[in-house]
Amino acid sequence: MAYLAIGARALLTVVFLVSASSKLRSGAAYADFAASVRAFRLLPERAVGPVAALVTAVECCVPVLVWVPATAVAGTLLAVVLLAFLTLAVWLVVRRGSRPVCRCFGPSGQPIGVIHVARNLVLLAVAAVSLAGGAVSAAGGLVAVSAGVVGALTVVKLDGIGFLFTRPGPTNPAS
Repeated sequence: MAYLAIGARALLTVVFLVSASSKLRSGAAYADFAASVRAFRLLPERAVGPVAALVTAVECCVPVLVWVPATAVAGTLLAVVLLAFLTLAVWLVVRRGSRPVCRCFGPSGQPIGVIHVARNLVLLAVAAVSLAGGAVSAAGGLVAVSAGVVGALTVVKLDGIGFLFTRPGPTNPAS
């Protein structure tokens, strides 16, 4: 279980780092993220800026907190709270039938959908797994971190991967 926990921490670290850096890479990127928060139409206008800033700040803190033994539980709980909040927000928007664009990991043309709810639920499960402890070997730890990074890249590129499977393919007149 300790190896799963290390892989889970690596996955959370990369996901939160990519998410935060996609918002902080430029003023325009941050403005796009704030606009996507506004487009969800779940918050009063005066709360959009503070919520966007809080989400970004938490995304910056989690990657550090989950690796420091004294703050690992707090960092994981912070990740769980943020992921639960985001999951609820996405679910409410999807349930309402609204389809704003997802800016979770930077520029994207993909509208919010059920796949985003599922992704966040998986991330919540990963956060729970990251709390397990135990001794590990250096080689095993490296493999676990590598697996976590690959998993994180899959999460980050989920919109593009989903697009590959939902896009209509060429028709075959011979069939």
